[in-house]
Amino acid sequence: MSRRWILILILVFAGLLRLWRLDAVPEGFHADEASFGYNAFSLLRTGRDEYGKLMPLTLESFGDQKGALYAYLTVPFISVFGLTPFAVRLPTALAGIILVGLIYALVNKLSKNETLALTAAALTAVSPVSVSLSRVQSDPLVSAGLFFAGMYLLIVWFTSKRPLHLVLSAVLVLMSMMTYHVTKVAYPVYVLSSLFWYRGSLSGRQKFLTFLAMLAVTAVGLYVTVSSPERFLQLSSIGGAQASLQLESEHLEDGVMDLPPLIARMFHNKVTANSGVLIDNYAAYFSPSQLFLQSVEPRRERIPATGFLLLTDAPFLLAGIYFIIRRKATWGYLMLSWIFLGTVTFAPSGHETPNIHRFLISLLPVYAVVAYGITGIIQSFRQIRRTISAGMVIILYGINLAFFLHQLFIHQPVHEPYFRDFAYRPLIGKLVSISGDYDLIVFSKANGNPYIHWLFWTGYDPAAYQHSGSRRDLDYVRFDKFYFVPEDCPSEEIKYWPIKSDPAGAVLFVNRGSCGIGPNSRKLDTVSWRNGLEAFQLVGYVATASARR
Repeated sequence: MSRRWILILILVFAGLLRLWRLDAVPEGFHADEASFGYNAFSLLRTGRDEYGKLMPLTLESFGDQKGALYAYLTVPFISVFGLTPFAVRLPTALAGIILVGLIYALVNKLSKNETLALTAAALTAVSPVSVSLSRVQSDPLVSAGLFFAGMYLLIVWFTSKRPLHLVLSAVLVLMSMMTYHVTKVAYPVYVLSSLFWYRGSLSGRQKFLTFLAMLAVTAVGLYVTVSSPERFLQLSSIGGAQASLQLESEHLEDGVMDLPPLIARMFHNKVTANSGVLIDNYAAYFSPSQLFLQSVEPRRERIPATGFLLLTDAPFLLAGIYFIIRRKATWGYLMLSWIFLGTVTFAPSGHETPNIHRFLISLLPVYAVVAYGITGIIQSFRQIRRTISAGMVIILYGINLAFFLHQLFIHQPVHEPYFRDFAYRPLIGKLVSISGDYDLIVFSKANGNPYIHWLFWTGYDPAAYQHSGSRRDLDYVRFDKFYFVPEDCPSEEIKYWPIKSDPAGAVLFVNRGSCGIGPNSRKLDTVSWRNGLEAFQLVGYVATASARR
C-alpha cells in the first residue's frame, strides 16, 4: 500500500473517532459551548454579538473576553444545521482531522522522513487530548491548528525563501491569536527557537524578516489583549493569592523565631514566593500522573482514568528523547524546545492548572518525539524482528485506544456530569412546555449560567434579546419571565415570600437539586444529572388556609 493511501486511511480513522455521535458524546453541553453557539447565531441573524456589538473581535462571556473567530467559523454550520450542538462542535471536529494532516506535513518537512511523519499522524489521530477536544466546542484546538499551520509555513519559508510563505504564516498565527490567548505568548518562543536551530541555513535577510514578522504579529496580538486584559489578569499567578498566602505564612514563622525583618525578607520575598509557584505550575504539566494517568483541568473535559497521553506513549517518549540526543537531530532539538520552552510561557497561568487547553500547543510536538522513539526502536531490529515489533506496537496501542474509547463513551457520560451542564437541556424542555402557565420564574444560578442555556435551546430571537438590553443572568435582574437569584433554594427563602404569595401572578421556582421543600411549597417536577442525582427542582407555591382567606 502506498504511503499516500496510508495517510488517507489515518485521516478517515481520525474522522470516525471525531465525528461519530458528535452531538451526543461527550454528554452535556457546557455554557461555553452554548455561548459560542448563540453568539454565532446572533452574528448570523443580526451581524452583532449577544451584547449588540457589531462584528466584534472578542466576545464577552461570563465576565471573560474570548476570541471571536470560533463564532465566525460556526456561522455557516448553524445556517445549514440550525442552532444545535452538532453545528457548534463541527468546526472543532473538522479542525481535529485537519490537525492530523498538519502534524504529518510538519514532521515530514522537518525530518525528511515520511515513515516518521505517518507515525506521528497516526499517534495524533488516536491521541486522547486530540480526540476529546475535537468532540466539543474547543477554540484552543482550532487555535492550535491555525498556529501549527502557521509554523509549517514558517519552516517552508526557511527553505523556499519566498516572502509569501512568511506573510501567510503570520496571517495564520494572527488568526490563532484571535481564537485563543496562549499563542500570543508562545509564538515568540517558537519562532526564536526555530531561528536558533536553523540559523546556519538562513540568510541574514531571512532572519531579519522573520524576526520583524514575529514582532509585528505579537504586537497586534498583544494590542487586542491590552484592550481586553481581564483574561490575563484572571489567569496569572504572579502576585496571586497562592504566593501571597505562602509569603505571609513564612513571615509569621520568621516572627515567631524573632528573626530580624531584613534577614527574613532576604529569604522570603515576592521573587522567591512567585518563583516557587511558577516552578510548581511548570512541573505540574510534566507530572507522570498528569501525562499518562489522569488529566486535571478543565474538569468538564476530563475523561476518567485518562491522561494527556496514552500510557503506551510513555516508554516511546523516553526513547524518542534518547534518540534525538544520541543522533543530534536538529529537528528533534527544535521539538524539545517547543515542548519545554513553550510550556514556560503559560506557567504563570495559575487558574485551572495543569490545563489541557494551554498545554495543547506544547503537547502536539510530543507526538513527533514519541514517533521518533517508536521508529527508532523498530529500526534497531533486523527485518523479521522489525515486522514482529511493529505488530506488537500496534497491538499495544490498540488495547490502550480501546480502553480510552471505553472511558469516553461508557464512563464519561455518568462521571461528574454536573461539570458539563448535562441537566440544562431537559430542564429547558420542561420550562418551555409550562412557562406559559406562569407570570414569573425565579431561577437559581447555583448550577452555573442558566440564561445562555435558555437562549440557546429555545433559539431566542437575537434582535429581541439585544433590544431587551442583553440582561443575561445578573443577580436580582429580570429578563423576560425570569428573575435570576444566587440562592440555591429560592422557594424556601423568606425574602421571596412576597413574590411567592402574590395573588396577582403565578410564580414558579427553579431550585438547585436536593433542596428541602416547606409546607407552602409543592415540588412539581425534578431534573436529574446523568448519574441519577437531582439537579433541579421545579417548585410551586401552595397557599395555606389563612393565605386563602
